[in-house]
Amino acid sequence: MSKLTLILILLSIQTQNGFDLIIVRGDIFADWVVAQAYGWKIGAPVLSISKLDAETEQLLLTYIGMGARKVLIIGDPSVLPLEVDSFLSSHGLTVRRVMGVTRVETSIELAVYFWNDAEKVVLVNGWNETNYLEAVKISREVGGPVIFTRTDEISLSLREALSARLPMVKEVYIVGSDIESSVVEEIKAMGFNVIVTQGGTFKKVQKKRLIPLNYLLMVGCAFIGIAVGMVISRRTKKLSVSSLYFLLSDERSIIKSIIDAGGKIEQEKLVDITGFSRAKISRLVADMLERKLVERERKGKTYILRLSKQLKRFS
Repeated sequence: MSKLTLILILLSIQTQNGFDLIIVRGDIFADWVVAQAYGWKIGAPVLSISKLDAETEQLLLTYIGMGARKVLIIGDPSVLPLEVDSFLSSHGLTVRRVMGVTRVETSIELAVYFWNDAEKVVLVNGWNETNYLEAVKISREVGGPVIFTRTDEISLSLREALSARLPMVKEVYIVGSDIESSVVEEIKAMGFNVIVTQGGTFKKVQKKRLIPLNYLLMVGCAFIGIAVGMVISRRTKKLSVSSLYFLLSDERSIIKSIIDAGGKIEQEKLVDITGFSRAKISRLVADMLERKLVERERKGKTYILRLSKQLKRFS
């Protein structure tokens, strides 16, 4: 089989792989990253859930009522239970689940099966969440999938994907400075044009793509019909709704409280605003600090919370 024939077959498969909705586990940032990149490509919203409860069922039914018929789930059953598949299937939806043994494998499988016409790919260290949002941003700019890698070597599966399973790739964008030069040189030796970050920017990027119309319609309808606490940007400096998809509802409540307070808030006030206990607030904030979503400084006996610079850049 010639390479041209393989490309034509892959392109014919690509036209059949559109999804109306992508579901991920909200607190697994790595899965959200690859989902968000693909969702942007096809104009499908990314829904973050943690379990199948009454609230989640109602949310899914709303999407079904909006016309969703084909759903992609990212993550293995230990992350998102098979009850989610069964619930969707029982309502007549076609469900496809993509997963890998590791986050690297999951990102590769998503790229190979659903983004096989890509001419550019974005590589980022899968164990450094600091660069995740930047990788998604670059993915949108260049129109290619986000693929995770290790810093010191190219895995066999990644090498196979670049050399054979993604036959149209010509350029590889590397996000961050933590991927070793030996890896960069090896990718160059494979015949690819490699573009790396310098000070958070790229030497070369494509013009940003316009937001797909059906993406805007789906997100807009979801906001009106569901009222799940998502904050939609009105072309101001407020956080974009796309930056909230990977957050669970409790985390969105905190982000929304910060935004509504003008960009900063005393941590103590979140107890009254959200109704959460002090212990729960402390746990959520600690996790969001670790994921570089918020910043915190001490003021007297309390703390002041702000959106992180990284999250503001992404919005």
